[in-house]
This record gives sequence, structure tokens and C-alpha cells, in this order.
Amino acid sequence: MYTNREQCEELRSTASQRRREDILSERQDQLRARKELDQRRREEDDQFARMWLADMESKARREDEATRRQNEANRQTSAVLRQQMSELENKKRQEKQLLEEQARLQVSG
Repeated sequence: MYTNREQCEELRSTASQRRREDILSERQDQLRARKELDQRRREEDDQFARMWLADMESKARREDEATRRQNEANRQTSAVLRQQMSELENKKRQEKQLLEEQARLQVSG
């Protein structure tokens, strides 16, 4: 039969083992929660990175399109200016020819 002292020692040992098991279980829960939190943060970081990349690609496409439109507008403006300059040169040439013709007619007349 157990003595009171032996029973107390056994109870202390059992209680101590239970506390160790509880502490170990709590620590495992903490580690699991930390792992889940880290995973969520990684997923959020990945999502933000994908969103940032998509935003940058969209911005680059908009800038490329704006540049293309500006280049086309510049090309059209240049074409109009060249046409106007050509018309002006033709007009000057015609006026010069007319003046020369008038001068020739005055001399011969």
C-alpha cells in the first residue's frame, strides 16, 4: 500500500507531466497559428505583387498607346504642313510666272 508521501509524489509527477503536455500543446498551437499567419502574409504579398505588376503593365500599355497617338498626330501635322508649304511654293512660282509674263507683255506691247 502507498504511503501518503508516495501518493503525493505520484500526483505531483502526474500533474507535472500534464503541465508539460499542456505547454507542449499550447506551443504547437502557437507554431501552427504562426505558420498560418506567415502563409496568409505571403499570399497577401503575392497578391499585392501581382496587382502591382498588372497595374504597371496597364500603365505601360496606356503610355505606349498615348505615345503612338501622339506620334500619329505629329505625322499628320507634318504631312499637312508639307502640303501647305508645297501649295505656297506653287503659288509663289505661279505668281512669279505671271509677273514675268506681264513684264514680257509690257515690253513687247
